[in-house]
Amino acid sequence: MKTISDYLIWLNKLYTKTINEKTKISLEKLITLLNRLDSKKVFENNAYRILKRLEKLFIKVEVRPGRTRYFIDSCIADILTITPKYYKLVGKGYYQREWMSYGISFGLLLGVIIYSISKNPAFIGIGLAIGLSIGLGIGYKLDKKAINENRVLKIK
Repeated sequence: MKTISDYLIWLNKLYTKTINEKTKISLEKLITLLNRLDSKKVFENNAYRILKRLEKLFIKVEVRPGRTRYFIDSCIADILTITPKYYKLVGKGYYQREWMSYGISFGLLLGVIIYSISKNPAFIGIGLAIGLSIGLGIGYKLDKKAINENRVLKIK
C-alpha cells in the first residue's frame, strides 16, 4: 500500500492536469484535508482505513477519469465520516449537526407525549422547538470543547 506522501504527490499532479475549475476546488479540499490529517499525526499511527479509501479513489480515477470530481467528493465525505469515529477528529460544526437531530427526535417525542395527555396539538411543535434548542446547545458546547482540544479539521 502507498503512503500518504505518494497520494499527495499524485493528487498534486492530478491538480496540475485538471482543467475543470469545480474539480480543482474538490482537489484542493482533499489535499487540504490530507495535509491537516498529516499535521495531526494521523498517518503515523494506524491510518489504513483512510489509505484504503485513497487507494479506491486512485483506482476509480484511473478507470473513469470523467467522474473525477464525483469520486473526490465521495472520498472527502468518507474520510470525514471515518475521522470522528477512529481518530476523534471532527469537522467544523460536527457536533451541532449531530446533536440537532438527537434534539429534534427527543423534542418530537416529548411533544407527542404531552399532546396525548393534553389533547392540544400545539405541544408537538413546542416540543420540537425545545428539543432543537437543547440539541443545538449541547452540540455547541461539544464543538467548543473540540476546538479547545485542537480536534477540529479546518478545511474549506
